[in-house]
Amino acid sequence: MERVVACLSIILFILIQAIDVCVGFQSSCNFQRRLQNPMLHASETNGDNGDDGSLALARALKQAEDREVEQLSSLGIKKPWYLEYNQKLPFDCTACGKCCQTKGNVYMSPEEIQKAAKVIEISVEDFIDEYASLILDSDDDNNDASDKKSSSPWIQLRNNDKGSCVFLGSDNLCKIYEARPSQCSTYPFWTSIMSSKDAWNAEVRKPDSEPVSNNYAPYWTPEGGGCEGMKKITFTISEQRSNELNYEGVDPNEAYKRLKVYERDEQRSNRHVKAKRVSTRPSMKQIQTNWGKNSKAESWDNL
Repeated sequence: MERVVACLSIILFILIQAIDVCVGFQSSCNFQRRLQNPMLHASETNGDNGDDGSLALARALKQAEDREVEQLSSLGIKKPWYLEYNQKLPFDCTACGKCCQTKGNVYMSPEEIQKAAKVIEISVEDFIDEYASLILDSDDDNNDASDKKSSSPWIQLRNNDKGSCVFLGSDNLCKIYEARPSQCSTYPFWTSIMSSKDAWNAEVRKPDSEPVSNNYAPYWTPEGGGCEGMKKITFTISEQRSNELNYEGVDPNEAYKRLKVYERDEQRSNRHVKAKRVSTRPSMKQIQTNWGKNSKAESWDNL
């Protein structure tokens, strides 16, 4: 009898240990899934707390970016040059508005469209009608443009008559600053600019107040772009290690996170793929302005 009890005890102990291992493995798998897929983590944590889904996704993405920075060294991955230098990147926005006047295209995500439409108090459909020059098509050829507007697609913004961003105000400030695209909020921490110290320095522009004789950097132009709020990086690794320099600017870890946001949205938008459907029609506001106040053009069906 004692042997039977002893055997049962051993079997029970083994079963308990096996259950603990399975539970621990499942928890580890769930953690890895959330780490690799921030959207899954956002949907699982959103629950019934009343938070907007896009805000939960943004929080999850930020947490994933924080973990990525922390894991670079532990995974044996070579850090980018600016993390190796461990100096602040010399950038301070001057609010000159010139980056908004540089020739180029600006793209908005579905989440950004919804936020911007809310800021200026119009519907998403009216926002796309008024401000989109291109509608970036998805891989689904069965969706027409009206379906995309109802589901809020990626868009390319129009430019104003001067070729600047349509949301640049007369005071050189953004009219939708709190909902501006990530392409704007992450500048100058873009892939091309952050690829090397030389690439960073090439983006630097001297203010208009600087004399021509100052060869520090070229002036800003709409075609050439660049940023007057950036300064050239001249320090070397030995200077950094001796703490002889202490640039004022943006923490390199923060710069890395902004870069990852830019790269993530660049991949999401497929902005380098030609849009399948082009929004070439003018807005209803433009039509009514051109045809006069007595125009009967109240909807596209009347044109």
